[in-house]
Amino acid sequence: MKAISLDFWGTLCVSNPHFRENQFKLLCQFDDSITFDYWLTQKTYYKKLADVEAQTKGGHIDRLGINKRIFPNWHTKDIEEFMLLSDDMFVKYPPFNHLPPSFIEIARQAGYTIYVSSNTVFTSGTALSRVIFDKFGIPKSHCKFSDEVGKAKIDASMFEFQIKPTFHIGDNPKTDGASERYGITFLDVTKLSLAQLIKIVTHD
Repeated sequence: MKAISLDFWGTLCVSNPHFRENQFKLLCQFDDSITFDYWLTQKTYYKKLADVEAQTKGGHIDRLGINKRIFPNWHTKDIEEFMLLSDDMFVKYPPFNHLPPSFIEIARQAGYTIYVSSNTVFTSGTALSRVIFDKFGIPKSHCKFSDEVGKAKIDASMFEFQIKPTFHIGDNPKTDGASERYGITFLDVTKLSLAQLIKIVTHD
């Protein structure tokens, strides 16, 4: 038995600008004093903090806590409602495929079980799992998300599956490349073409 694990952002999928536009419209329904520049700047700032925490400690920063800092005058129940509605909107305007579903099928035909390991910041693992299943047919039981595990890649727990992956495919040498520490070969999608990935997988 053999397996492959995949990163989500920048590997399986890339962001959909229609989601960002409509999420901001949703935000304005809660607070029309918020500007798009403020929202984007704050998201960028806290995303960088979350990345540093993940890359240096394998730690996960809770998005409720982040949003409480971004919206200090909001009630917690309003922040929670905004996050839930944002997750629904994420599914409505899903990210675009980066790796085609055909790659997943080729890997399956080569005998691999497919897993997903993804750090999360502003979108829940629950919402991500809905998109992953719709696009690639990978069930939530085969996914690990940092908001659910309580740790982030680089932590070992984000690479532990029922079957140890032979390969972890991702775009970030720091977080995804940490798989090498645990005996899992890292394949960098920013350096390998689809044809090269298929060749490696089918000739393992």
